[in-house]
Amino acid sequence: MSLGRILVVEDEPGLLRVLVRYLTRSGYEAAAVSCARDAIEAFGADPTGFVALLTDLSLPDMRGEELVERLRKANPAIAVLVSSGSPAALAEIRAVPGARTASIEKPFTPKMLAEA
Repeated sequence: MSLGRILVVEDEPGLLRVLVRYLTRSGYEAAAVSCARDAIEAFGADPTGFVALLTDLSLPDMRGEELVERLRKANPAIAVLVSSGSPAALAEIRAVPGARTASIEKPFTPKMLAEA
């Protein structure tokens, strides 16, 4: 039985594969996409079908912060974990009042991901 479905948005193919593999081994169903446009499409098809969003802040077609804002309009309760290799970018993340938002700096280990 799955712990829930997580939308994973990461433009680095190798890291995307690793994230999906780790989340699957941890009991989640992972829907993997490499750009914001595909994330919006996947999320729009079933916005309440996801328990969480894991997204990179640096995407090729949109800032991760904007993606989070758009998806939260469709499902304000979704948990969000943003990742970046830039500590400065993570410091700029503004939590939405009442919303579950966390951040994790790249590179990270599976244990760090699970804790986040």
